[in-house]
Amino acid sequence: MSILTSIALGLVLLVADLEAFGAVRAAVVALCHLFLVPSFGLVLLFVGWRKQRRRLQALGAAMLVAAISSVVVSSLLVGRQEAESQLLGDRVCKALESWRVSHGNYPASLQDLVPAAFAEPPVTQMGVFSSIPFRYSIDRSGDDYTLSFDSTAFMFFYRRATTMWQRDD
Repeated sequence: MSILTSIALGLVLLVADLEAFGAVRAAVVALCHLFLVPSFGLVLLFVGWRKQRRRLQALGAAMLVAAISSVVVSSLLVGRQEAESQLLGDRVCKALESWRVSHGNYPASLQDLVPAAFAEPPVTQMGVFSSIPFRYSIDRSGDDYTLSFDSTAFMFFYRRATTMWQRDD
């Protein structure tokens, strides 16, 4: 039972972490990962040890394993999603520059790149069940733009026509 519990809880935490966009969601998931689940697991492990109850010990250990493994796996997956989103974002930047060469200015929105450069407006590779769009804005002079996307845990990435990707957290 504890192995199945660990796997189920780990999967729930993993999906929650991969979908933690926005301050409230990210805060709740971080609270669960860093405090609630490990603390409850330690309490169960300690109580099980004190009362000589193997089932409580196993459940506590399962909760600790689930919390730790979901953090490790989600950090690997989020890193991959960020890298893939940046690669797609680089393609968007090339399309924006191509638009500027053809039209003399940057497009008003990423929707303008459809269907010439993309079949539909490009979205990031972030999320599991949700599509996280790129954010795009043109500066006041019209000579530069910012392309950005949200990552999990209060982070976002952005780049401009003249700079490469930068992370802000």
